[in-house]
Amino acid sequence: MDANFQRLARRQLSQALVRFIGGPALPKPTSGWIAAIRQALDMTVRQFAVRLGVTPSNVVRLEQRERDETISLDALRRAANALNCELIYAIVPRGTATDSTNNILETMIESRARGLASEEIGRIARSMALEDQAVNGADLEAQIAERAAALAEKPRALWDLEPAPPRKKPSVRGRPRRK
Repeated sequence: MDANFQRLARRQLSQALVRFIGGPALPKPTSGWIAAIRQALDMTVRQFAVRLGVTPSNVVRLEQRERDETISLDALRRAANALNCELIYAIVPRGTATDSTNNILETMIESRARGLASEEIGRIARSMALEDQAVNGADLEAQIAERAAALAEKPRALWDLEPAPPRKKPSVRGRPRRK
C-alpha cells in the first residue's frame, strides 16, 4: 500500500477514534449492559425473551455470557436491537497524547519509533562511552531523532522488533483436581 495512502487512512481512522480518547472510561455495570438496560426499562426476562425470540432461560444465559465476557458481537447486536439500543464497538488506543491534528495512530507510530531508536542508539552510545568515544547529549538526541524518523517511515517493521504481550491464560472451569 502506498505510504501516503497509509498516512491518510491513519489520519481518517484517528479522527473517528478521537471522540473516544481522553474522556472518562465508561464502566460496565456489574450486571452487564444487557441486564442493566433491561432492568432500567422495567422489562422482565420473559418480556425480553419474547422480543429476542428465545426462551427466558436463553436470556439468563445471554446475560451471564456478557458478564463472563464470552458473548459474541452478534449476540450483543441482537440484544441491543431487542432493547431498541445501538451497539457501539471500538478498539481505542490507550493514552491521550495526540498531536495537533489529533492523529493518535501516527503519534503511536512516532512514539514506538522513538522508543526503539532510543534503545538502539543508547546501546551504541554506551558501547562508545566504554571505548572512550562518548557522544555529547545534543548529538545523541539528533541521532535518536534521525533514527526514529527512519524507523517511522516503515511502520510495519516497528512491530516485529518486540514479542507480542503475553496472552492471558484461560481460566479452567469445573472442579479443581485432587492432588
